[in-house]
Amino acid sequence: MPIERAASEPRIYLAGFDVLRRDAKEHGAHLKHLCRDRGFVGPYPLDSDVPSSLQSQNAARHIYTANGQLIRSADIVMANLDDFRGAGQPDSGTAFEAGFAVVLGKPVWAYRSNEETLANA
Repeated sequence: MPIERAASEPRIYLAGFDVLRRDAKEHGAHLKHLCRDRGFVGPYPLDSDVPSSLQSQNAARHIYTANGQLIRSADIVMANLDDFRGAGQPDSGTAFEAGFAVVLGKPVWAYRSNEETLANA
């Protein structure tokens, strides 16, 4: 992809606990493909491989830094706020990423797989 085209395509950071699915990489590729088909680039949290030599605390720091850079590079954050730990409880990491994007002045589009609002869940 020429650099000029890549720079002109809007970037949508794909936030969500989807990264914890058994098929997380494949699901991420599917989401990225949906973005690409619509003229967007879809950075996904698992785009950055965590070096296997890192211990858990350093691995967490690596993930935090890498995903923060992806959010900074995005034009929009799209966040999966489906229930995670219980009714009306989205994933805390996803909520953090959405809040971080808001602090950076980026629009956040949140979605759920049902029509029930978080306030009523």
